[in-house]
Amino acid sequence: MYLKQVFRNKWIKRVLFFLFSLLITSCSTERGSYILLFSHNTPDERQFHLMREDGTQLELLASVPYELSYYGLSPDGTKLAMGLRTNFLTILDVPSGKIIKTIRDVGVNELHELAEKGNIVSWSPNGNQLVFLREISAIQGVELVLYDTLNDTQLVLTADEALYRSPAWSPDGQYLAAAKMQSCGLPPWQCSPEANNWDIVVFDLKSQTSQQITHFENIAGRFQNVWSKSLCGLKWSPTGDFILFENGCSAFGQNEGKEVFVVSREGVQLVQLTDFDYDDSRYIVRYTTKWLASDNQLFVAYSIMPMMPPSYGLVAQHGFDIYQQSDFNQGNRVVLDNDDSTYHPIWATYNDGQFFASVEHESSGCRQLIQGNYDYGTSELTLTPKSDWPLLATYSDILTSSNGSYLAYLTTGEICSAEDHTQTQIVLADLEQDQITLLEMTAFTEEVRLLDWIDRLD
Repeated sequence: MYLKQVFRNKWIKRVLFFLFSLLITSCSTERGSYILLFSHNTPDERQFHLMREDGTQLELLASVPYELSYYGLSPDGTKLAMGLRTNFLTILDVPSGKIIKTIRDVGVNELHELAEKGNIVSWSPNGNQLVFLREISAIQGVELVLYDTLNDTQLVLTADEALYRSPAWSPDGQYLAAAKMQSCGLPPWQCSPEANNWDIVVFDLKSQTSQQITHFENIAGRFQNVWSKSLCGLKWSPTGDFILFENGCSAFGQNEGKEVFVVSREGVQLVQLTDFDYDDSRYIVRYTTKWLASDNQLFVAYSIMPMMPPSYGLVAQHGFDIYQQSDFNQGNRVVLDNDDSTYHPIWATYNDGQFFASVEHESSGCRQLIQGNYDYGTSELTLTPKSDWPLLATYSDILTSSNGSYLAYLTTGEICSAEDHTQTQIVLADLEQDQITLLEMTAFTEEVRLLDWIDRLD
């Protein structure tokens, strides 16, 4: 009787409800920021690790006996699809480290050439569906397959004798874009180079229809390899109205005719953004592209490097273009350097006029980070070498957090190509505070790779 009277009191009810809410909150999951690493910890074993962005809680996710060929992380960071040097695709549950699916017979030959440029796998925005490439051994082609993780079903999206690469989901998850090699009606490898052509195809997943939105004309005899003509690097604009892509994406290092394009989803508007026209194997052409959702802009950084000594008189070019989505024909080009071949940017991040890139360090030959600030109003560019930050290891990638506030890379001190990987450290940079933290990686005896920055549930 007494308890009934207590619970009838509305103020006691409110206090008890508040305390219960606190208990639930303390037991609930919290967002955590992690770095995904991949290492060759022993000659016969490769390992995936997760580490908090502050360097704590380094945990082993999985060990695999084969070399990592390609991978794709779901947007929420909970699922990792990885292709090993085998004939199957493995999906890993990141929080638990358990394998939740193995898809066999995806192929291994052509896919490893494709892995050099563009994506092999692509997750839907909600992380429930995965599109991957699968070889068709009978015709030596590559098809697109949609895997539903919730229903454990597979749906083949393509039904022709062609090659596909670089699948990319639209932001709303309704469309899927991919590069496709048009064949001569026979298996791709039985066609002459003149008969093979690459274009962009968009699949409407709701109606299960597709539309070819570009129609590139092949120049007869110009290329002798189907990969050197291919398209890659497909990226949707935040609004889902445009698709960015590159051409000349050879898997073997050629850079013939490499340029950057943007096309509208229906194919009505096609704009060539860059115009370098480097149909020359003496140069290496690299682009870094990023849609800027905050102000509906597009950032295209370029680095054109001669492969010959300076005595050949070849000139390097480095810089970036800024485009407004309303008019891609009016880009604002900022040239960083046009005559110093040692200046070799590898672009890391770009946000609100600020970017980071790495350049060759004058005395050591290692790479050093620089910070650039571009003023849109005055068109002035300021470059500041981060001389107090450690040099980059030769093999290091540069990661940035999803909000653009943090940056991570590997260092091995002044000897950037050190073979003793126990000396490897991770540099974590707080860009807002301009502070760095060095994390020891003594647990690794072989090469370490930084794969991705994950924001996920603990």
